[in-house]
Amino acid sequence: MTPDDKRGAARAGRAGRAARRGRRGGARARELDGGPPLRIVDTPRIERAVREILAAVGEEPDRDGLLGTPGRVARLYAEILAGNEVDPARHLAVTFAEDHHEMVVVKDIPFRVAVRASPHAFHGKAHVAYIANGRIVGLSKIARVVEE
Repeated sequence: MTPDDKRGAARAGRAGRAARRGRRGGARARELDGGPPLRIVDTPRIERAVREILAAVGEEPDRDGLLGTPGRVARLYAEILAGNEVDPARHLAVTFAEDHHEMVVVKDIPFRVAVRASPHAFHGKAHVAYIANGRIVGLSKIARVVEE
């Protein structure tokens, strides 16, 4: 294989991975809080996949009780995976000067997270602590970092 062939194969491999991640073709992007475009869940593709799963387990996807199921599952994934492409550090950009140089602790922040590689969602409570060192962050901003 020549060096040009290797470069072409590497580009094709990267393009294939990007397409599988939804970054090309039918991928849709949006902007959050004025940030860069983000990829979002390909809901039509998920709906087709759910219909196929329903058929594979012996269900009739077109019966009344299941007609809306593919759309509901797609919206579920869109919601629980929404924070995967967002940089939570943007919430910490605004701080306030305060004569406080001790630890700040925020406890019992509820969270729910889904991992792309697992069908399970995890939930619990997070505790966040930082040393203020003369600058503090609003409590709601810390909760937003955990949420995302």
